[in-house]
Amino acid sequence: MRALHQSQANMRQSPSGLFAMRVIYNPQPPPAKSLLELGRCGWDLTEHGQAELIQATVKYKPDDLEAKARLEDRVGEVLHNRGCNCPHRSHLADSSWPILHLAVLLVATPPCDHKVCWQTKRLYMTVKSIFALMQLQLPKHAELVQVQGLIALYECGHGMLEHSHVTLNSAITMASLLDFDLSNMLISLEWRMTLMLIDDLVSLQTVHRKHDWIPLACPPDHDMVRVIKHNCTVLTTLNGIPRSDSVSQRLLDFGKIVFQSGRILQHIHDSKRAPRFGNHGCEIMNGLHKSTSTDDTGPIDPFSGDAQHLDLNESLDLPLSCLWPT
Repeated sequence: MRALHQSQANMRQSPSGLFAMRVIYNPQPPPAKSLLELGRCGWDLTEHGQAELIQATVKYKPDDLEAKARLEDRVGEVLHNRGCNCPHRSHLADSSWPILHLAVLLVATPPCDHKVCWQTKRLYMTVKSIFALMQLQLPKHAELVQVQGLIALYECGHGMLEHSHVTLNSAITMASLLDFDLSNMLISLEWRMTLMLIDDLVSLQTVHRKHDWIPLACPPDHDMVRVIKHNCTVLTTLNGIPRSDSVSQRLLDFGKIVFQSGRILQHIHDSKRAPRFGNHGCEIMNGLHKSTSTDDTGPIDPFSGDAQHLDLNESLDLPLSCLWPT
């Protein structure tokens, strides 16, 4: 106790001692809040990260360079923390790249085993919120349709089939309102076909239901199908022969899978709506028999009812088309 009283007396007599104590116990500034966190179900945005991204989007305007840079920096920080290579800003003229890259990151995130997490994941909710805000700034924007396609793919892959169907309905309606980009013909065909493929996958997972089955958002008579058919002439020569380059061949094969799947699913749905007795399956089986015929009868139209059916192993080897250009 005597030593304690002596030290207190010394500090009262020496102002420098009191200053030293203040320096020693001066609290450090709090660390910067992280945009990401690692929880028991894997990584996700923090509440702070979710708020930062949404606030940056609310303030975003295509002609406001400062607000645009703020959103790009926040998204770039998320991509960097996840080990992704973020493209240099000077190479990205399109205003939709932040939300497009977040949507890709969402699809690439490994799922956890808790079903409730799929719908409550902050990144998923943030991407949907940013999309809604971006749509107000960038109406009729092809890249935003591709974002919707990626959201629908995430929902389909996590069993949220009804959510995916609603998202696809919106995406396909928006795609039908867009002018076809003739300067990027192959890419324009590719992402539209990919939307149709996701639509087929969603519908296929409920085709066994007697009730509450999900119809095609893009049936064979849809406007988008007619646009694709009209522009698919670029994949063939003037004589109707498929072009020899690998991209055209891959798109032709992709088209065969997507359009044949859609016709089969539509036939099943029509049968569910108006059940028929007798040989109601003969029509579709005859069509499949023709499509698998190996007779060499001339150039094959991949979008006709007589399109040649791909071998299953060959179909599985086809890579899933990307929804946006690389």
